[in-house]
Amino acid sequence: MDYCRKSDLLAYQDEILCELYNTNTLVNATKTCCQVREFNSDYYGIPKDYVPMISNERNEYISMLTIIADKLNYIGTLKIE
Repeated sequence: MDYCRKSDLLAYQDEILCELYNTNTLVNATKTCCQVREFNSDYYGIPKDYVPMISNERNEYISMLTIIADKLNYIGTLKIE
């Protein structure tokens, strides 16, 4: 691969890594917000019958956000060769 093309790919990789980092930051901030609300039992004054349903849904979101963050971290470790 010629030097100019490799330089372009490396610059592009830096942009991608920056966007991945920003996206991962948003995912982790959302996950932390969900965790804090769940740990503090913030259920917005809903009837107690709905609390387990909201808690289960919140925990599913936390799990999905954890998987997304892990995938973004993995993608960030890939290198262009």
